[in-house]
Amino acid sequence: MNLRFRHILIDPKGVRSCYNVYPSFVMPFMRGKTDNLEKILFLSKFGVPSWALAYVFDKSVMYCYRAITSISGFSLVGTTIKQAEKLPNDLVADEKHSRVNGEKAYVATTVANECILGVGMSDTADELGLESAYAAFKSEAIDINQDYQPKTVNTDGWLATKKVWKNLFPCIEVIECFLHAILGIRSVATQKTKVLFNEIADKSWEVYQAETLASFAQRLRRLKEWGEKLGDSRLKDKLLKLCNKKQFFTYAYQQETAHRTSNMVDRLMDGMDRFIYAARYFHSTNKSAENLIRSYALIHNFSPSCPQTIKKYDGKISPAERLRSENFITSATWLVFFSIFYVVKTVT
Repeated sequence: MNLRFRHILIDPKGVRSCYNVYPSFVMPFMRGKTDNLEKILFLSKFGVPSWALAYVFDKSVMYCYRAITSISGFSLVGTTIKQAEKLPNDLVADEKHSRVNGEKAYVATTVANECILGVGMSDTADELGLESAYAAFKSEAIDINQDYQPKTVNTDGWLATKKVWKNLFPCIEVIECFLHAILGIRSVATQKTKVLFNEIADKSWEVYQAETLASFAQRLRRLKEWGEKLGDSRLKDKLLKLCNKKQFFTYAYQQETAHRTSNMVDRLMDGMDRFIYAARYFHSTNKSAENLIRSYALIHNFSPSCPQTIKKYDGKISPAERLRSENFITSATWLVFFSIFYVVKTVT
């Protein structure tokens, strides 16, 4: 790059340390200039393939691919949040079903405050596989705060997922997504039972809209009493299953900021799904797949949202900026701030 950098040596108490001071317009580890890579990374978020990026920006395909995956080694939590006091108390987690070389795979995803804070690949959806995938979030979070303990996590109700979060954070409260419970009822509805399902859905949402714990418990109890009077059917079984999960719904009333549904992770995984589908899923190894999806997550966190969203949040351009509750300098590109804030992932 033909650039000169400041090299600082300090020797406090006989322990020599060395520091290099880099300008913010240079990517970490001198992988390129932010102006040259900013639009390549931004467009990649929307699933634009590397060959198309190479055509538009007059680069090689491998240059574009490596530019995208080169940021995967940075900590999602450390780079996005950095300050211990900003670590979220309330999380949402789910698995994105995908494929690696045609074989089933799962992207264990952890989000908070519209940011993707954890992604990990797993070959299986059992407790052992998912714990390894979700553990990446915990590892990066405790790098910031050794005593970090989130209060709640909202999941879709998959048993292995609930067990994993209890294993990772024993004091965490697992809340099940109320929406997924209703979707579970809808999954067994037929054309003949459409009217009954609509009635069940209306009554279920009336329960959800209760403003206090006492009101919620009372409405859920009445819904169960009504459901027990229905004729035997799969709809009845699913409804009673929802009613028997009271303990997984009620803690949200004790923690005001807790998520009652998993729609935040569903929204973010919708963009992730388009990104993965545009590439027709993953074609190499779990490691390369994880590198690609980690890069996607960091780009999502720091790159600009649509103009309407930026206006809604008083000029804060990205999810990371909104999570930090601070305004980045508008004259600089988003990638400049990424190159300032990046934290290298701890190797375990």
